[in-house]
Amino acid sequence: MDDLSTYGPTIFKYPGVNLDANVLSMLFQVPFIVGFAIVPFLMTKIGRRPQFIVGSFVLAIVLTLLGVVEQYKFIPDHGFLAYTPVILHFVFGLVYSLGMGPVPFTLTGELFPQHLKSFGCGVTMACRFISQFFILKIFMVVKDSWGLGSVYWMHALVALVASVVAFFMLPETKNKTYTELSNIYSKKEKPIVAL
Repeated sequence: MDDLSTYGPTIFKYPGVNLDANVLSMLFQVPFIVGFAIVPFLMTKIGRRPQFIVGSFVLAIVLTLLGVVEQYKFIPDHGFLAYTPVILHFVFGLVYSLGMGPVPFTLTGELFPQHLKSFGCGVTMACRFISQFFILKIFMVVKDSWGLGSVYWMHALVALVASVVAFFMLPETKNKTYTELSNIYSKKEKPIVAL
C-alpha cells in the first residue's frame, strides 16, 4: 500500500489508459476510503483471524496477477482490457482495507496486556514506520533492477507468508475478555507429577 500510494504517479503510467497517472494516483485512494469506512462493521461480524488470513491470501493473488500483467504485458494497449491493471489496483486497495490492513492496528490494542499496552503499541508502530521507510527507499532500486513485476511478486510472497503464519500462530481475539486476552500467550504451568 505504501509503495503504491507514494509512487503512484510513477507506477500508474499505462498505455491505452486515458487518465493521467497523477489522477489515477489520487483515485487509487478511493478504494481505501471505502474499505476502511466499511471495515468497522465487518469486524463486528467476523473474527480478526479469518479476516487477516483470507485478506492476506486474496491480496497475494491480486499482487501475483499485477506482477504477471506488469512482467509479461500481454494486455492489449487499447480498449477496455488496457484498464486491467487499473482495476486490479483498485481491487488491491479494497482487499487491503477490508482484510489485512486494519487487523494489525486492532490487534495491538487487544494482544498486549494492560500494563504493556502503551509501550507495545508504541514499539509496534515504530517498527512499522521504520520498515516503511526502508521499503520506500529501496522501491525504486528494486523496480529499476528487477522490474515492477518482481516488486509485486515479492509483496505477494510476503502476503502469502503472512497468511500462513497467521493461520498457525494468530489467536482469535474477537469477543475476548481482558483476562482471556492476557492468558493467550501466558505460559501454562506444567502439572507436578508425584512418583
